[in-house]
Amino acid sequence: MAGGRGQGTGDRSCQNRCREYRRDLAVQQKTIFISYRRADNLREARALFERLSREFGHDKVFIDLAGIQPGEDFVTLLHDLLANCAVLLVLMGPGWASGKRSDGRRRLEDPNDFVRIEIGAALKRGVRVIPVCFDGAEMPAEAELPEELRPLVRRQAVAMDFNRFENDIRPLIEGVRTVLEATPPAAAPVQSHAPQTVAVQKPRQARWGFALLAAMAALGLAAQAVAPRWFQSASIQEPVMQALVASQALAVSGGQAVQGREAAFTEQAAARATLENSLHTIRTAAPAGAEAGSLEALLPIATRSLKGAQAIGSQQKNIVDAEAASRQVSKLESNLLEQAETVHSLMLQRRSTPVQLAVATDLVMLTQRIPKSVGGFISNAGVSSEVVFQLGKDLNSFRELTQALLNGSDELRLPAVNSDAQLRQAIQRLQQGYETVRSQCSIVLGSLQGFVTAREAHQQIVVDSAPLRAALEQLRKDAEASPRGRLWAIVFAAGLLAGAAGWFGAFGALGTLLRRQTQATKS
Repeated sequence: MAGGRGQGTGDRSCQNRCREYRRDLAVQQKTIFISYRRADNLREARALFERLSREFGHDKVFIDLAGIQPGEDFVTLLHDLLANCAVLLVLMGPGWASGKRSDGRRRLEDPNDFVRIEIGAALKRGVRVIPVCFDGAEMPAEAELPEELRPLVRRQAVAMDFNRFENDIRPLIEGVRTVLEATPPAAAPVQSHAPQTVAVQKPRQARWGFALLAAMAALGLAAQAVAPRWFQSASIQEPVMQALVASQALAVSGGQAVQGREAAFTEQAAARATLENSLHTIRTAAPAGAEAGSLEALLPIATRSLKGAQAIGSQQKNIVDAEAASRQVSKLESNLLEQAETVHSLMLQRRSTPVQLAVATDLVMLTQRIPKSVGGFISNAGVSSEVVFQLGKDLNSFRELTQALLNGSDELRLPAVNSDAQLRQAIQRLQQGYETVRSQCSIVLGSLQGFVTAREAHQQIVVDSAPLRAALEQLRKDAEASPRGRLWAIVFAAGLLAGAAGWFGAFGALGTLLRRQTQATKS
């Protein structure tokens, strides 16, 4: 949210939800908070709000401070809302960090900027912050951010294209779902209205006192034995959630990388590093039992995905160079076509032989088919052997036909163009244009093996994406199902206190008994 925050949006339902949300603040309901600038990402924010609302419910998604009452402290309200927020989505467009106010000052330099307040409060409270980069936007450098926002650059971002909104939002939905499932809303406190009575402890016999102290000590020992495993299991939750988001980002960025989008390689490298670090933490912290079985099923799938991402990254130069060459061929297409049509037109004017006109017509056709074949290398359909064969054949045919048209060919029964200087110059210009296109095509053909390697690796990542997510979810469920849940945590915490009290009580009782025996002996 940003820009004109003090004004309502006019959306009556949004106002009612805001008022209900503030009334039910004590319930501590976990929500999804969307932070954006209206001047930059209003369209994307509304689309994201509607999609997440359909997925999680309108009561789970918050987008605007609509319905704020006159005179109410909206900064305090903002902090209250973020205190009960599980996920903060930061929408970033290409000019998110460099956006300026009317006075020329960067918005992020203003301490009262709402986006800065939202992100800073969320980071300070430990809320899960997910940057969402739209339409090629990249994460800002640390130096571009205020000090309290600099931890944002270490958060794994999700890249989205509004034209591919439904496809790109899937990893984000899965990541948000994981956070919401892992952090259940806190229940409202239950107040007891039963009358309180003061228990009057009656003297007990010494043997019952020692038995009680011994039981408390035993409970404390049991709690001390199991509590480390509970805390160890709890430490799995965060890396598992990070691995879930990173695994989905790996598939999305990999698909964009094999199409030659250079920024996607950086995004995939970040996702791969996050997944590797998360797996290392999981392997280190995972306790024995059901979690060990889930971890054993998870590791081979994750290892394949990491190797696939590494294979795609190793072909970055080949793929990026080929994509640039393909764009250059597309730019040269119209010029080459114009030169071929000029040759064809001159031959019609000279009343050339039918064979010469047929060759000129073939050259016009080749100027369109060669760029189309080059574009097939970068398309989602992948590289086929037919496309490679056709491109090589067309390049050779173009060179041979222009040579035959210029110098003549006994095989094709073509006379040489010697006396017509204008036609000869037109054919020579066509040859020069062809050589420029051929050099770019050679770059594309030279990257063939790299494309094949990267596409096969990405296909394997996509195939493993669903099993990897299922394995991570199973590991998370096994960790939650093990005897380290909320109830066990309370029991073992009480056991630790009881054990400590038991041991201290035992020593105290023993000291009292010894003093009494000493006094009895003296008497």
